[in-house]
Amino acid sequence: MFHKLLSPLSTRTVLAAVACCAAAAAAGAAAPANAAAITAAATAPAAAPAAAADSATYLRDTRALLQKQWPRNRAVNLVFHGHSVPAGYFKTPAVDSFHAYPLLTLQAVKAAYPYAVINAINTAIGGENAEQGARRFKQEVLVHRPDVLFIDYALNDRGLGLKRARAAWVHMIEHALALKIKVILLTPTPDQSTNVLDANSPLEQHARQIRALAAQYGVGLADSYAAFGEIAKRGESIKPYMSQINHPNARGHSIVADLLAAWLLPPQKTATNAVLIEAESFAEKGGWVVDAQFSDLMGSPYLMAHGLGKPVKDAVAKIKFPQTGKYRLFVRTYNWTAPWSDAPGAGVFQVKINAVPATAHFGATGKKWAWQDGGEVEINKPETEIALADLTGFNGRCDALFFTQDKTLTPPDDAAALAAFRQKLCPQTRKDVGQFDFVVVGGGVAGMCAAVASARQGLKVAIIQDRPIWGGNNSSEVRVHLGGRLALPPYPNLGGIVAELSPKSGGNAKPASQYEDKKKHNLMDAETNISQFLNHRVFAVEMDGRKIKSVTARHVETGQEVVFHAPIFADCTGDGTVGALAGADFAMGREGKKDFGEPTAPAVGDKMTMGSSVQWYSTVAKTGEPAFPVFKHGLLFNEQSSQKVTMGEWTWETGMHLDQVRDFERIRDYGMLVVFSNWSFLKNEHANKQRFANRELGWVAYVAGKRESRRLLGDIILREQDIKEKIQYPDGTASTSWSIDLHYPDPANTKYFPNGQFKAIAKTHPIKPYPIPYRCFYSRNTENLFMAGRNISVTHVALGTVRVMRTTGMMGEVVGLAASLCKKHSATPRGVYEKHLEDLKTLMRLGAGKVKAASYPKYN
Repeated sequence: MFHKLLSPLSTRTVLAAVACCAAAAAAGAAAPANAAAITAAATAPAAAPAAAADSATYLRDTRALLQKQWPRNRAVNLVFHGHSVPAGYFKTPAVDSFHAYPLLTLQAVKAAYPYAVINAINTAIGGENAEQGARRFKQEVLVHRPDVLFIDYALNDRGLGLKRARAAWVHMIEHALALKIKVILLTPTPDQSTNVLDANSPLEQHARQIRALAAQYGVGLADSYAAFGEIAKRGESIKPYMSQINHPNARGHSIVADLLAAWLLPPQKTATNAVLIEAESFAEKGGWVVDAQFSDLMGSPYLMAHGLGKPVKDAVAKIKFPQTGKYRLFVRTYNWTAPWSDAPGAGVFQVKINAVPATAHFGATGKKWAWQDGGEVEINKPETEIALADLTGFNGRCDALFFTQDKTLTPPDDAAALAAFRQKLCPQTRKDVGQFDFVVVGGGVAGMCAAVASARQGLKVAIIQDRPIWGGNNSSEVRVHLGGRLALPPYPNLGGIVAELSPKSGGNAKPASQYEDKKKHNLMDAETNISQFLNHRVFAVEMDGRKIKSVTARHVETGQEVVFHAPIFADCTGDGTVGALAGADFAMGREGKKDFGEPTAPAVGDKMTMGSSVQWYSTVAKTGEPAFPVFKHGLLFNEQSSQKVTMGEWTWETGMHLDQVRDFERIRDYGMLVVFSNWSFLKNEHANKQRFANRELGWVAYVAGKRESRRLLGDIILREQDIKEKIQYPDGTASTSWSIDLHYPDPANTKYFPNGQFKAIAKTHPIKPYPIPYRCFYSRNTENLFMAGRNISVTHVALGTVRVMRTTGMMGEVVGLAASLCKKHSATPRGVYEKHLEDLKTLMRLGAGKVKAASYPKYN
């Protein structure tokens, strides 16, 4: 038997866990439905305390009824009573019942009970407060004979004040309980004019009153306000969850639906002797960062202590254990320097239990991701503080912790067995966020432009990004400046969206502020037709023949799975992830001369790609001469081989001879290894080390900037000759302007590191601006898949020009405009070329930007 981690702040079920109740009291007698009686009920003494309502038991009888099959079953009535939010008002006066939480709750509950007959009855009225709802309660609500009644009025009760609102809520609660109706009270959803973390705001005061009522009457509580508060505590804006100042959008409604469904879904079986903790779900990350880049390879996101040689602050979680006593501890970790050194690993950490370090050290041994045995530990409190304590600052990493009282149990390392093991201990919830017109996967410049362009044409768009910020390589996580030119014929208005998001200054590997992440977020937040899903990584697709029916993403911290449906999708991931999952044709590596006759291609094709860059810089210390630990893990530098520099940008490039998808963690890790090894030599051994004495590492990327991996194949594969000879295709779109810029291992670096080059040179071939054919932007064998970015349909040589970000942004804009024609004409991407190309040309002449493309900063 196993026990799933229960703490709402440290599990993968953060939102569902907020649906809880406090200590309860017996219900009083029902009151007559008039205002005077409502006020009297509010001032009446509370009944004697009774047993607390519990989410596992409160609706046990309702769950049992839902599980019955015909002919023993009957209809179960879920009644939703309240104001405009449950009524489905998104942007007044528009009502979207299908994406409001009553129907989302119905969908989730119905999926769990396939034989049940469930009625979702909505008695909500927009603009109403609790007094008005109480006056019509008997005639319009109780008449439906609810099995479960949900009450949601607090957002509008601010005009009543606490006393009058409480009286109305008491009236409805007592009437319902007198008829043995199960009641779930909802705290308010947010109002963007109020700080959701303000402990003294009227909304928080009403939320506290509702929590107290749930405790007094022993009824259920869905604490929506606390759930949105958790989002704000993570540093996230609640704006992406809202359609209007005080109305949630579909994403916001899904948060509430999760809370409500949690009361009705079958309770998960709990065990008594094991706890699995996913490290990325720790409530307090401290100085550890969440790294989800390789979850497709090693099975999960993980926490990493990226301290640049200085131990980072502890990551902390409060964990509810099923019982106290002795447990055996396992930690899934990886000695990341093992591929290059047999010495103990660089990234070492401990596990603290209630501030007491366990004796074992983790991350120093092993050759792969594996469970390390931490020996026996004592858990002496039901709620225990677990902390990850970094000891070195050199990228120790923790995937998961497993505590068990079964001395015979060892968690599995095999990928399939581990996935099943995780699912058994921490079952993932899944929600369907409904139907969109267009789903864009990938939030770099190409994906952002695709989403914005289509949204401005009126499409309902979802965009999914596996990082917490927008911008991809142009974000503060990677720090590559924009390249290429905008405002080029034949469509000089393409590129206006790129101009809107462009940072004012250029330069690679510069301070974070120079990449203006906020500007990109403001651009996305301003588009009301876009639903944003940051920190979600797509891992599965559902096909219907040769069409994608849906994609499923997983939140990188909570693990919740989210399903997206649309008639059209765009793969802007760079890696062609969606295309690969869908079975789309793709290429990797270099084509040979015989394949396409390209002059620059090698005689024989191979698997070599352009590499990935881990950029970095150092800064002058504010005081003194900061030390740097001696870092020797298999890569030794000397006076000749060392790089006598204080920063490294694009030329620090690794992995050209490795698979940029399958081997990417190793590629990124080698990039960090060379930075730390070289800096250690300069600081500690270089003959002129005094030159670097007052400097310290200021920033080292842990998200590598990737240039090339999969290229999804379309109806045209663009070649070198097309560009150089300016072969005109009828479907030419955005113009590429960058030279054919191909990277190769630096011979000077190869001399010293023949099997581990980490520096690159560029060989360029000038071109004149060339319109990229539209047929390079959709898959030739997956009927409803667009692509934009470095994964479009080109050869390795042609990729050398189209891969820079101003150009990829214009690709995204074209794809977004084409997606609008797909909707307008019920067409496929190929169908736009075959039947609606002139319409696309009209849209491209206009462009989708709100500023002129020619106004972009002129650097690079």
